[in-house]
Amino acid sequence: GMANIGYRPTVTSAHELSIEAHFFDFDEDIYDQNITIKFVYKIRDEVKFESEARKQSEASLKQAQQVARVGNWVWHIQTNHLDWSDEMYRIFGIDQENFTGNLNDVIAKAIHPDDRAAVERSNRSVSENGKPIPLEYRVVWPDGSLHTVWAEAGEMTQDEAGNLSTLTGIVQDISERKKVEAEREAALDAL
Repeated sequence: GMANIGYRPTVTSAHELSIEAHFFDFDEDIYDQNITIKFVYKIRDEVKFESEARKQSEASLKQAQQVARVGNWVWHIQTNHLDWSDEMYRIFGIDQENFTGNLNDVIAKAIHPDDRAAVERSNRSVSENGKPIPLEYRVVWPDGSLHTVWAEAGEMTQDEAGNLSTLTGIVQDISERKKVEAEREAALDAL
């Protein structure tokens, strides 16, 4: 007989997809529960596989960031709140527990006093003109040690009203490179 198949997918969360499926055979007027269950499990398996692949991908990204000493961030411009990757905390020498996420706190506590004006100018350029300015600045860790970083913005998004909403970007710890450059210059000056 003719089969009538009706299904309604429902996304219950970012990680869960529920499918309501009905299979009717008009000759027998029987609801085939087995087919429904197999169909739902097949989709659950695919979602589970995608979730595992995403976890592996995130682990690879974390490892790559650690090796390259590169962190990524998202600045929520309206709330002045930052989201950081794990490597950002290492680059800034900040414990995740002590991180408020407030951009002003980061500038006040972690950025070298002589470099704060340049960082604030770059941030203003984004919020006022939509133009990020890449820059190099020094970070002061809680232990007093100085680290040099290179910061560069990536993608900007806007809300429905056309206002800047978020800015993404990266920060790379370039302390080692700066040290090598300084040693090379000192060696050249000695000649």
